Amino acid sequence: MKVKPVLRYRSPRYPTREQLESQARLSHVIPSRWKENAALIAILTAAPALARSDGPEAVKKTPDSLVAPLFQHGAGETRGVYGTTFSILPVLLSEEDARQVIEEQLTKAGLNMSRGKKSTHHISVMTVDPKTKQPSAKNVSLTMDGYDSKYGVAYEFLSANDGKETGGSGIELAGKVRDALAKEAPVGIQAIFYDPAPTVYEGMGPAGIGRAMSGMTPCEDFGETTLIPTGFFTTPFLGSSIRVVVEGRRVTLSNSDGSKQAELSVGRETAVINGKTSKLPIPAVEYDGVIYLPFQAVANALDVAFSWDNPSGQLTISLPVYEGRVKNADGVFEQRFEDRDFKSLVTTPTGGENKKLTFAFVAWDDKATRAWAKAEARRLLRLQARDFAAWLKTQGVI
Repeated sequence: MKVKPVLRYRSPRYPTREQLESQARLSHVIPSRWKENAALIAILTAAPALARSDGPEAVKKTPDSLVAPLFQHGAGETRGVYGTTFSILPVLLSEEDARQVIEEQLTKAGLNMSRGKKSTHHISVMTVDPKTKQPSAKNVSLTMDGYDSKYGVAYEFLSANDGKETGGSGIELAGKVRDALAKEAPVGIQAIFYDPAPTVYEGMGPAGIGRAMSGMTPCEDFGETTLIPTGFFTTPFLGSSIRVVVEGRRVTLSNSDGSKQAELSVGRETAVINGKTSKLPIPAVEYDGVIYLPFQAVANALDVAFSWDNPSGQLTISLPVYEGRVKNADGVFEQRFEDRDFKSLVTTPTGGENKKLTFAFVAWDDKATRAWAKAEARRLLRLQARDFAAWLKTQGVI
């Protein structure tokens, strides 16, 4: 039997930045397996930005003078802050929070953004007057937030305060500053990051239920690992039917007469329920000062009735609420409790390291929802910094 050798074909290579600049449509037809390569995605993101209408000469394509493209993660909506068309109040990051997130990510890539003197650039940014709607050029002195003298890499985070100075906001301002910086072509590699500004609510549904919370999608499966903020049980709407004591990372909950009690600690896989140690389906977790508890374990420990509706993603909790003091048949005043239903939106994070967890929120739990929005803002900013680090590798800088 005669055997015919099988022809071997070379594996397809990733397109270079030059190829993508000359053939932009290549970025729309890449194989799905390439999308998992962070460095390649950085090239695909960078190529269209570097081939802007302002001409290739606007950016020097050498490691000695290069402005990174704008890596877009998060809408950066801050209209509510500047008093124009009211949208939804965003949760903004402080300069300190943002720098910590960015520099932690860049440190993983081998950069030290406190190494060297920070540079200042004088640029002209096109802005629009909010009252007259007339465009005008505004001269801005931009001092970069971090600089690594070894690699010649600098970055600037545009905060809400920067937006007030320039009359812009979020992603819109970042694009203008990035373009203005690119035209100046300062020495070194520059990057602009912006505040993702996630919102707490994107709409309200029946019974005060927050819908489409930033970074969250409706839950498809409600189970033992669903977490609920401690603040849900301490809200004044619940009267004094459940008592909560928070001591550091330990939370103790008890019913109105103290006959039922549960004690949980952040990160601990067991809880003390009615005096006995029991294993939890998932430990309590803490994000930005808010402790989230495994809901079903607490509800069962305190004999709290609940139900979950799959189509709407709503959790209904039935609790006895304090209504006041009334006389009984013997003429003695007693505390009176009435059962009342409370509805909550059950949601799941759309990304990040906790994407397998499910969270239950209620519209009035402002502390928890803002804490989650802040955590989501950090996650989106971390993705901006991650893409910048990958882009630096494709440029041969690091």
